[in-house]
Amino acid sequence: MKPLEVFRPETRAWFERNFAAPTPAQAKGWPAIAGGSHVLIQAPTGSGKTLAAFLSAIDRLAASPNEGLRVLYVSPLKALNYDIERNLRGPLAGLDSALRVGVRTGDTPGKERRELVKTPPDILITTPESLFLLLTSSARETLRGVETVILDEVHALPEKIKAFLDGDHPIDEIARRVHDKQFFLYLGRHVGLPVCLEGALKLKEISYIPTDAYSAGEMKHGPIALLAEGTPVVVVATNIHVYDKIVSNIQETRARGAHVIAVATDGNEDIQHHADDVIYVPRTPNFLQASLAVIPLQLLAYRIARLRGLNVDQPRNLAKTVTVE
Repeated sequence: MKPLEVFRPETRAWFERNFAAPTPAQAKGWPAIAGGSHVLIQAPTGSGKTLAAFLSAIDRLAASPNEGLRVLYVSPLKALNYDIERNLRGPLAGLDSALRVGVRTGDTPGKERRELVKTPPDILITTPESLFLLLTSSARETLRGVETVILDEVHALPEKIKAFLDGDHPIDEIARRVHDKQFFLYLGRHVGLPVCLEGALKLKEISYIPTDAYSAGEMKHGPIALLAEGTPVVVVATNIHVYDKIVSNIQETRARGAHVIAVATDGNEDIQHHADDVIYVPRTPNFLQASLAVIPLQLLAYRIARLRGLNVDQPRNLAKTVTVE
């Protein structure tokens, strides 16, 4: 099947009027998207991957406009205006489409937000932060009909993960300093909390060290009583909107003698004034930070287990637990 054969004649004609030929990302992406499976298009900036996603969505919705929100596009704020104008509004205007587009960001006035809930558009453009607010409010009902989610920036994750793994980080040195400790506390806020839960679980299951993972905002409701001089406290302190509150939590734990190990975003020099050890991860949009921040915690658990002389491939009791009903 040729890439453009997946489209209606009108869509195909519009593309041929405006472009000489599909890019490699589009040529491979369109048949995969038309097949109905989840698709990851990994290609450099300017390769046409955003248009590949939008044009597929527009073509599919063209015959049924104004039937509720069905396409959700999530992208960092800095990329929104350019992507919308070139890759979404351009095709819609060229096709004389009746599809409606809505935009919700942190700057969207309350009146417009209420209108988006009252009369949902066919396509909603939003940021990760605004999507979080949607999901945690009554407005989430407007998302029930979503059929397609387009996530920008995901394609960059493999390269950033490789950059971290190939880079120079202090995980081995940190592991040697704390591998004999008898208790670890993990603290995080927002996207950092699930990262902490995974990090604590990994250390527990392969090192057999008692751990506790907690929302940093609720630290005083119990976990803080477990802190003693030298207790390792692992904190996810990447660049998110609650960073200042995370720093406050770090200061509270250090005031009680804890040894703080922070996972932070590249370029954040401030964290060095608050944590005893810092592991840096590459910059990435907030909604993708968990995918990167969890890697150093998994590696830390692995190094600690090896230093304790444990077999990480066959954790005690775990094999029977997960294979026997």
